[in-house]
This record gives sequence, C-alpha cells and structure tokens, in this order.
Amino acid sequence: MAEIENAKQYAQILYCRHMIAGVVFYEGNKARDISPEMIYIDTDAMKRSIPTMAGKPIFVFHQAVPLNDVEDEADGYVIECFYNELDGWLWAKILITSDEGHTAVKNGWSVSNAYLPKDWEEGGQHLNVDYQRKIRNYEFTHLAIVPNPRYEEAKIFTPEDYKAYQAEKKAQLEQLHNSKPNNSEISAMSFFRTAKTEIKAGETILDTDFTEITNSDGSKEVVTVGDLKKAKEEANRLQKENKKNEKMVDDDEEVEVDGEKVNMAELKECYKNMKKIKKNADSEKEEKEKAENAEKEKGEKENAEKEAKEKEEKEKEEKENAKKFSEFQNAHKSNKTTGAPTLTSIGKKALGTKLFGK
Repeated sequence: MAEIENAKQYAQILYCRHMIAGVVFYEGNKARDISPEMIYIDTDAMKRSIPTMAGKPIFVFHQAVPLNDVEDEADGYVIECFYNELDGWLWAKILITSDEGHTAVKNGWSVSNAYLPKDWEEGGQHLNVDYQRKIRNYEFTHLAIVPNPRYEEAKIFTPEDYKAYQAEKKAQLEQLHNSKPNNSEISAMSFFRTAKTEIKAGETILDTDFTEITNSDGSKEVVTVGDLKKAKEEANRLQKENKKNEKMVDDDEEVEVDGEKVNMAELKECYKNMKKIKKNADSEKEEKEKAENAEKEKGEKENAEKEAKEKEEKEKEEKENAKKFSEFQNAHKSNKTTGAPTLTSIGKKALGTKLFGK
C-alpha cells in the first residue's frame, strides 16, 4: 500500500486536449499592469512548445509552481505532449495521482495550460479577427484542472474514450475525402491551413483548416472545416427529427382521454367540430360587437344633433330677447305709443340685472 499512501486510489492515466491554434482572449492582470488583449497562437508555435510540456506538474486550479516542494503540491504529471493531426489540437497524456485530482476529473472539470511567452510578433488579423500580439515561442509551466477552461472545448478523456474519439475523427475525414461534389462550385473549393498555405490534393484536412463559402445573398464568409461538419450534423439531425414528426397515425389507433379509449377518427371529428364551434362563436361575437358599435354611433349622432338643435334654439331666443330689450330701452324716444314688449323669462332676468344689478 505504500504506492498509494497519499491517495485512496491508484494513479490514473488520462488524455486531454488543451490547446488549439487561433485567437484567444486574455483578461490581463491589473495588479501587474497587464491589459486585456487578443493573442494569436498558430500551429507552428504550438508544435515548437511540445518538448516543454512532458514532466510538468498538474494542479487543481492554477497556481505558482513550487519547485522546492512540487512533489507534495502536485496532483499529477504530464507524461507526454503531442499534436493531433486529426483535429488540430495539442493533446497531453497525463497521470493523476491525488484524491483532489481524481475528484475534479470525476466532476467533469477540464484542463487549462499555463506557459511563459518567449518571443512575440506584431498584431494582425486571423480569420477576420483582430489580435494585438502573436506568440512565436513559449514554454509550458504546468497544467491545471479547472471548471472553466480558457479553451471552451478543452476536455479530459479516458483511454477508451480517446481511442473512440480518434476512430470517429478518422471516419469523418475519410467520409469527407470520399464524398463526391455535386456541383462545380463545391469541386472548386480550396482549403487553407494559413492565409498563405493552401492544402494540396491528398493532404489530410483538419477541423481547424478553413475555406471560403458564398451565402445565398451573395456574401462571402470564411468558415472552418469543423464548422462545416457541425452544420452538416445539425442538418442531418433536423432532417431525422422532421421525419420523426411526420409520422402518420391511423384512424383506428386509440388513445386514452379521461379514462376512456377514443380512436383517432373520433378525435379528428371532435377537433373539426371544435374549430367549427369556435368559428361560429367568433363570428357571433364579431356581429354582436358590430351591432353594439353601430348602436353606440347612432346614439352619439342623435345626442350630437339634439345638442346642436338646443344650442341653435337658445341662440335664437337670446337674439330675440336682446332685440326686445333694446326696444324697451328706447321706447321714450319714440313718438308712437306702443305697448310694452313681451319678454321671456330670460329677457326679464336680463332686464332686472341691467336695472337693479344682482
């Protein structure tokens, strides 16, 4: 038992993909005055870094490497690092030795590498994405098991899962090579590993390689082989799903409704009747609303006409009273003897106000 005196189980050999060429965002470090930036690492730089990974310690979460006490602090070690031609990822064969490491793997955590840049190049653009700097050479310091890796598709595999993954990738590439183009546009497609390196006929095409496609609206777009595969897989899935949903049901097939078995023919008839009833109800509701609106408009029109007529009569009476009041005021100036003008109630009130005030 001395071999596992520091853990409850034996060390476990696993495989992990932890890095792929492309542009990666680094958050920076305010304490060290390091600003956030986009960094580009190409395949050549990754391959140059491979010899620096073997033997490096593995920790649960990133930490500074304690060189004087690494054996007590490490949760495992990197056995081997290699570039996988089938998917374009940098992989590692690892040995997990601690209980904490075994638990993190069991919980589905992934991996994130740590390295020290040695040489830099100026910024530029990769697949239409701007980056501030490009790493030319770097050296790995350790590998960390974390819940949220820098590369979202980084993953840990058992030896059996890794073997199955490799077989699947080989089958996908063989299918891609053996598939026949169905039009001149597809046959004219060119695949590129970098902006200046075109892949020749017969060479292995990786998921990270890219090509240019023309969309239905005529626009051009750069996509990776991996994206094309995912699009094809999604199209196949949707096609299968649609076929599954298109299954025809016989009229004699029965289903249970409220504890009673009913065949599909009866359900269809019920559904038709329900739609008919709903249609009639909607029609009746619409007619009722029309009638109510018409009645409302009629009432509003009659009220408006009544108010207009009352207003007109009132204005007419006010004019008549004003005329009689004027005659009454000027009666002493006239040589003719006339009777007093007849006033309406409104006129009398106006006269009283004129002569006596309120």
